[in-house]
Amino acid sequence: MAEAIDTGFYFTSVRHTDTYPTINPSQQDLHNKYVFITGASKGIGRETALSYAQAGCAGIGIGARTDLSSLIPLLEQAAQSAGKAAPKVKAVTLDVTDEASVAEAAASIAEVFPRVDILINNAGYLEKRAKIAESDPSEWWKSWDVNVKGPYLVTRAFLPQMLERGGEKIIVNLCSIAAHLRSPGGSAYQTSKLAVLRLTEFLDVDHGPDGILTFAIHPGGVLTDMGRRLPLERQPALTESPRLCADSLVFLTRERREWLAGRYVSATWDVEELISKREDIVARDLLKNVVNFRYKRVAIVGAGPSGLAAVRALAQENCFEYIRIFERSDRVGGLWAFDPVPDAFQPRYTEAEMPCAVPEELPCVASPLAERAGLHGSIYEHMDTNAGAATMAFTDRPIPFANSENSEKLFGKDNSSRPRSAIVAYLETLFVPYLHYVSFNTTVEKVDKVGGEWVVTLRRSDIFHRGEKVDYWWQEQFDAVIVASGHHTIPFIPSIQGLEESCAKVPEKFEHSKSWRSAEDCNDKKVIIVGNNVSAADMVDAMYTNVKAPLYVSQRTPNTFFDNAWKLPNVQSVPRVTHITPGDGGVVHFADGSTVTDFDKIIFATGYKLSYPFLPFKAVTPQNRLSGFYQHIFNMEDPSLAVVGQIRAAITFRVFQYQSTAVACFFAGRSKPLPDVSEQYRWERERLAYKGPTELFHEIKPDFVDYYGWLREFAGMSTEQAAGELPPFQEGWLESDLGILFEKSAYWGRVIAAK
Repeated sequence: MAEAIDTGFYFTSVRHTDTYPTINPSQQDLHNKYVFITGASKGIGRETALSYAQAGCAGIGIGARTDLSSLIPLLEQAAQSAGKAAPKVKAVTLDVTDEASVAEAAASIAEVFPRVDILINNAGYLEKRAKIAESDPSEWWKSWDVNVKGPYLVTRAFLPQMLERGGEKIIVNLCSIAAHLRSPGGSAYQTSKLAVLRLTEFLDVDHGPDGILTFAIHPGGVLTDMGRRLPLERQPALTESPRLCADSLVFLTRERREWLAGRYVSATWDVEELISKREDIVARDLLKNVVNFRYKRVAIVGAGPSGLAAVRALAQENCFEYIRIFERSDRVGGLWAFDPVPDAFQPRYTEAEMPCAVPEELPCVASPLAERAGLHGSIYEHMDTNAGAATMAFTDRPIPFANSENSEKLFGKDNSSRPRSAIVAYLETLFVPYLHYVSFNTTVEKVDKVGGEWVVTLRRSDIFHRGEKVDYWWQEQFDAVIVASGHHTIPFIPSIQGLEESCAKVPEKFEHSKSWRSAEDCNDKKVIIVGNNVSAADMVDAMYTNVKAPLYVSQRTPNTFFDNAWKLPNVQSVPRVTHITPGDGGVVHFADGSTVTDFDKIIFATGYKLSYPFLPFKAVTPQNRLSGFYQHIFNMEDPSLAVVGQIRAAITFRVFQYQSTAVACFFAGRSKPLPDVSEQYRWERERLAYKGPTELFHEIKPDFVDYYGWLREFAGMSTEQAAGELPPFQEGWLESDLGILFEKSAYWGRVIAAK
């Protein structure tokens, strides 16, 4: 998308190859305007003079090295054919590369016209294509003389009378899309046209304050005499008519358009659509020959789905010099990559939430650190998705079809769920083009802003040095950091009296759903599940037939969305756990005074704690909310730090793709601007009032349309989807996302009815 905007092909969704009614010069009124056009003897210059005649220009000055006498009566005829008065025409012999010739032409025009409202620097030259080693120096520099020295000399000569005599004071330089290209053999022409764009900007900087309005226009690919100097195989691409540029010039210069100052446009762009974008063009400072991306070096923390979304979006921008992904495991896929070794249960995970000590001198090798809690995966091998595949996928790459035997039993063939193995294969496939960016087995230990750049302290744990396994520590510097490490790392364990003492005596009786791997582990056991969301419901579904009845489900607040799961056979709902009496058998006490004795297993399906111990500030509140990140993404004090994937109820993985696109466009410097920091903090206050201070602050439902719409708009996408853009939020996405859960509930309902 960045390339499309920069080269000028697709800035408007509507493109033209020939003139069209909106720019018809006979419908324009320039009866009191005076114009001077260089290179007017043929091609675009000739057509431009004719178009200004049709628009009723009071005076038309034409300059060229060759005789222009044959053009003068044609200008009179063009004006008459459009019902306009014949213009006063002044033809001058002009070599734009000769200072004396240019000065004489300017003086001649000043004698005849009361002023010059519009100056068109059209004269151009295209050298014979040749690689630099085979090029003719005189031919090479001729392109620069005509294309750069020419506009400079002409503009310099005409500026005094334009400044002194008033009028519209508009200068237009003919540029080319070649300014944005690097075609072999085209070094002189293409670099000269790039220089024209910069000259246009300097004219705006130097003389914009004096009232001079300067912009550049790409005429399209026109098969003029100059165009015929291109290799034959390239000439079929020259599909635009010379009238398209000529009529566009008349339309754009019929009045001062201040928003064009110092910018470039293309004659192929639809002018009405272009004008509709003028506020956005000014706000984002678009259409200038500037390297405007904010950051060159970007670090991504995590190679899961959100990390994949981030690197895909960055790569698509094609403007970042250095991208690195740091993944603490040995594979991509994040939580979807099955880890057969579960985390050991801990009543508290305080150590895992603390930053570790960093060696004083880096880089270095050091003895391996002890494994920290939370490193192992949080998914079981034969899991099926609870989200429909159609919307779980990135918009541009559907998830290949696959159904597990269990899902077919529950929902029938060709259902929209996918087995875990299909999801991780999907992620692995999409990651292939970016694997060279990834440093595996690498933990991000610290992220600090030092002297305007992010210093990322890293530890790699799979290094053998002098025959011993060691940790390798080093640092890398970045302009921006994307945290895409997910939020399924540190289990949230509620504070329950007696839990720590009981766990110390019988640790095997306690587990978090993150470590749950198989229903068979609970065969004929007395089990209590603590939790009320989808993980709890899935474990109930997996175990209600094989545990020792009843299967207890403890909930602080019942979740009615999963009512049918709590009503399955052998399932008994109980209130929240108040305390646990330690002992070999143990007693679990509930809020209504009831108890369960001699339990075999308590599984906490209670979610996760946000944890970013590597950040230089405390980002997570005691209520488990990420604080200080606008739209759940951009750090309000320093937007070069962004988070992708810290979102709830928002349609995974799709929301990661949209967030990442917004981040990549901002990092590339082509998004809309972020609001003032005070406005960002106001957004946070208003959202706190709306959603509260807990992790529900990050819950997007029911505001999907608004959130996805904001992400698209911020990224600079049109209201209607253009080529290559992410689509607006679609009707049916939410239904697709929740379809499996509704089918599960219906299945559970049938089981309940049959008991």
